Amino acid sequence: MPKPIAKESEKRKKEKVVYTAQVKAIIAENPNCRINSPDCTGKAQGANHKQKRSPANYTKIDNLEGACNACNLYCETHPVWAEANGHQISRFK
Repeated sequence: MPKPIAKESEKRKKEKVVYTAQVKAIIAENPNCRINSPDCTGKAQGANHKQKRSPANYTKIDNLEGACNACNLYCETHPVWAEANGHQISRFK
């Protein structure tokens, strides 16, 4: 039987360890959500990638900001609002 294809590469697994530590540090530094959308719950639960996540910027600390899940979703569903408020940056600019 052939070996199944890995769900994550070894490189991504190592990056994920770094990313998880970065997110924890961002939240420890300031546990409040930094997006403050109309749906904000106030407490950061993870990180928002200002520029969509890619291999080139996955662990760039200046691309991350603490965000609650509601705000993270709000930025995804309201990209014009997110860009106007500095929470989303186009990869094409």
